[in-house]
Amino acid sequence: MIPVPEGELELYDVDGEADENYRNLVQEEIVYVRKHAEKIRKRARTVYNKKKSGNTEKVMEYCLDYANLERMHDEWMKLVVNAGETMDALL
Repeated sequence: MIPVPEGELELYDVDGEADENYRNLVQEEIVYVRKHAEKIRKRARTVYNKKKSGNTEKVMEYCLDYANLERMHDEWMKLVVNAGETMDALL
């Protein structure tokens, strides 16, 4: 669950994937995620809340710093809005 500006997302055409093995893998992942979506969201929210609250469980050492990621997202959005440019224009 990494914050990404909506305008920077790209759709991926699974059916257009040339590598059949990879296409099958991605399709299996999609089925799994859809089937377990609520459980995934619940666990992700639990980890997110624990990390943001400063929980010191060992597993939290391996989690991203969500507060920092959100801050970076907000800074990026300010840059894009202020400059009137997207990532493509900057590259």
